[in-house]
Amino acid sequence: QFFHKRLTFLIGPEAQEPFFKASDEVLSQNEVYGFMKPVFGPGIVYDATKKNRQVQFQSMANGLRTARLKGYTAKIEKE
Repeated sequence: QFFHKRLTFLIGPEAQEPFFKASDEVLSQNEVYGFMKPVFGPGIVYDATKKNRQVQFQSMANGLRTARLKGYTAKIEKE
């Protein structure tokens, strides 16, 4: 158990496909990633509505590109 939650691992593409293709009505990201609320704050990412979460993900996508991530290394090391 992890944080008193039961975890399931989906190993391999065949096992993972239904997970990634399911709608929020079938598999709720908010429910699964609720433990991240203290990290991001209320109403942010996984605590947001589906519509707001999609907008937030689009905004974050640019900052999470490989070239950008490589640029963060020196800043993180400096901290």
